[in-house]
Amino acid sequence: MPSQEQGILPIISWIMDNLTALASIAYAATFIAFLLYVYTRAGSMHFLRDRIWRLMGGKSDFLIPDLQKLKLEARELEHFRFEFGIPATTIRDIEQFEHWISDNIISLKDAATAKEYIDWSDYNQLRIKEKNFTLLRKLFTYFGIFTLTSAALFFFIAIPNYLMASFEDSPFFYISTKETKFSILGGDTLDSLSCKEKEVLSRLSQENEFPLDRLQSICSTYASEEKISLLKKRISEQKSAALALALFFVLLMIYFARESTKVFAAQRIQKNLEAKQITAKN
Repeated sequence: MPSQEQGILPIISWIMDNLTALASIAYAATFIAFLLYVYTRAGSMHFLRDRIWRLMGGKSDFLIPDLQKLKLEARELEHFRFEFGIPATTIRDIEQFEHWISDNIISLKDAATAKEYIDWSDYNQLRIKEKNFTLLRKLFTYFGIFTLTSAALFFFIAIPNYLMASFEDSPFFYISTKETKFSILGGDTLDSLSCKEKEVLSRLSQENEFPLDRLQSICSTYASEEKISLLKKRISEQKSAALALALFFVLLMIYFARESTKVFAAQRIQKNLEAKQITAKN
């Protein structure tokens, strides 16, 4: 049976032989992803068409003033949507939005952050959607704390060179190529030297409620180069899996933090709108 290294070497050789092609594909994919991001945010790509048209020798401006005005408004609308992410469709929408944030003393940053919670159906009467923001804020906070704790836990598991394992009839233990711990916080350890002392094995078995025959199984690992190699592989796999999970929870934490920020921004806007209504009644 071919070894793991024999299976990996052809893959590495293929990557090195096709490195230029792979780099070109990665560059093209990144460029396409960037264009898609711009298009989904701005809603159009007039700026790119303008540059292509001028590159081909076309004139940059219309001679008819009304057409030139329409062109400038379209470019202004595209710039506004990309800059702030506000889904305006006309210059009139932009003007009404500007009056809304000015009249209600709303931060432009808050409006852009909370755009998912703003009802954009009528720019003449912009308002915050009906949501239970208190519940949403608590949920995002709790999930954020949970993901932060989970990320820290998996980073903690990934850092040391120990494999967390257990037998069917034993508690968890933490084994490395040099020693075995019975608590993540430290305490007594088992190594190749203590494995030779029956008194030590008996004491460790009683103190840690660990079956004696399982301790002897651990000791057999230190006496076999093949088992040590397998242990190194398992430790490496655990570290990779723990790091992947840690990064996953970090991304989730960032997501919940952003969602929480949106809720806070929507609540600040709602307070400003309510304050303006109270002032108008008085």
